[in-house]
Amino acid sequence: MDSFRRKTREKVLGERPSETLCDQSRIQELFRNARKTGKKPLLVLFRKNGLGVSCFLFCPDKSHKRSVDRNKTKRILRELVRNHETLIPKGFDIAILSHIDFSKIVPEERKNMFLTLFANTT
Repeated sequence: MDSFRRKTREKVLGERPSETLCDQSRIQELFRNARKTGKKPLLVLFRKNGLGVSCFLFCPDKSHKRSVDRNKTKRILRELVRNHETLIPKGFDIAILSHIDFSKIVPEERKNMFLTLFANTT
């Protein structure tokens, strides 16, 4: 997201939105020392980041053979995060690992599964 959009969104929302986790060292630290919750087809790894905002990493697993499937799963997860941002705790680095079955589940069931994971996180 470019800086103009980010600043505009900050003005509209009144706070900094969640971001995508890009820093390689933080990603490695997340996979080494994270707490885990969930089970197949959706697993969440999280650890405190010391910031006032949560950063996300969306990880479709190797069951996604085609890029179309991986991108669809990431799109679904981003939309769930965007719609339920207020329910997700702030100040965490969060990796969401998903199996191909997650994108094939009925949308309402996906939403319930996602919300259950983050209810367990807090």
